[in-house]
Amino acid sequence: MAVSGSSSSWVASAVDFGAGFVSGSASIFVGQPFDTIKVRLQTNPRFNGPLECLRHTVRTEGALALFKGVTSPVLSQSAVNATIFGVYGSTLRALGHGAGGSGEGDGSGGDAGAASSPARAPLSAVFVAGSAAGLVQTVFVAPADLIKCKLQVQTASKAAAVYKGPVDVIRKVVRQNGPFGIMRGWVATFWRETPSFGLYFVVYEAIVRQLTDPDSATGPSWIASAVAGAATGSITWASIYPIDVVKSRIQTMPDNTPVAERRMLKVFGDLQREHGTRFFFRGLGTTMLRAMPVNGVLFPVYEAVVRAANTVLAQSEEQ
Repeated sequence: MAVSGSSSSWVASAVDFGAGFVSGSASIFVGQPFDTIKVRLQTNPRFNGPLECLRHTVRTEGALALFKGVTSPVLSQSAVNATIFGVYGSTLRALGHGAGGSGEGDGSGGDAGAASSPARAPLSAVFVAGSAAGLVQTVFVAPADLIKCKLQVQTASKAAAVYKGPVDVIRKVVRQNGPFGIMRGWVATFWRETPSFGLYFVVYEAIVRQLTDPDSATGPSWIASAVAGAATGSITWASIYPIDVVKSRIQTMPDNTPVAERRMLKVFGDLQREHGTRFFFRGLGTTMLRAMPVNGVLFPVYEAVVRAANTVLAQSEEQ
């Protein structure tokens, strides 16, 4: 379906948001156990590695403990991914690439989604669009990560736990620090998300283009998208991991920690002096391992939803 005019941009944005919502939901369950291990390694020096952390967690708390805090990302990640892909696609179109813009289409009638149109966009535009998506979604990620991290680092029984669940986290954080307390760690989140999402989409596009026939009328195959997504996730995380360590430490500090004690540079310096440089890479292997299936699911599902939406829209246009 080749929609023209402003309606094309509206349709494309709706498809981007919808596909991002579905793909985010599918990927979060795949990665939550890895993420729990990562956060515990980042915040608790007692563990010598991911396997020890995994064994201790399962032995003392049960396998379901690996999904602690999953409610927060499940409720938020779908909206976050909808925002990421929606802003990404809209920014590309605003730059003149994709549906509704002046850029070159893919020739397949698949103008309704960003997954089709970026194949003709220069990687510089892809970086700008990805960075814009990372910037916008910071407002969702910061509070969701705060809730998730606080629940993930709890190792006590339910009866002795400080927080009983996501709502209890919000209630106690707000009571201690006011309504903006839920945004603790947003500065570190900003520096983690904004440039990394520019890199994220650039790496994905660069890889998937190498694995896809440029004359293909259907876009990348499931395998090509999965391989590109898996590689993208690992590469991107490796580039910004130390910032994530600082963010996790800030967000898991006691609620009454003074502001001066949880500034990024202060926390970075304290961790460096106390644990050395290697500490900033604790859990990196687990994170990169997690990123592979998560993004290996995320992108193919996104691409599949976009193609399905394009098919439905094309059929409705013909009627």
